[in-house]
Amino acid sequence: LVLAPVARRLTPGSRLRLVATDPAAAVDLPAWCHLTGHLFLGSGRQPDGRAHYDIETTNSARMTQPDEPWRLAITGEDPS
Repeated sequence: LVLAPVARRLTPGSRLRLVATDPAAAVDLPAWCHLTGHLFLGSGRQPDGRAHYDIETTNSARMTQPDEPWRLAITGEDPS
């Protein structure tokens, strides 16, 4: 997941739009936001037909493991 390291560097309240061609993104991104505590704002289509997904970072987000961004980081471990 390319999004995880990018989200780590953003300040809380940052909004980003991820353009994806993977059909699993429609399920994976809302689930990742639920896991981490970031806000999933919605989805839509780019003019060229590709799907986009809007996310807002939060100050209460839970960190994920750097090599497995679908798993939460172990408490006390620095995931960077």
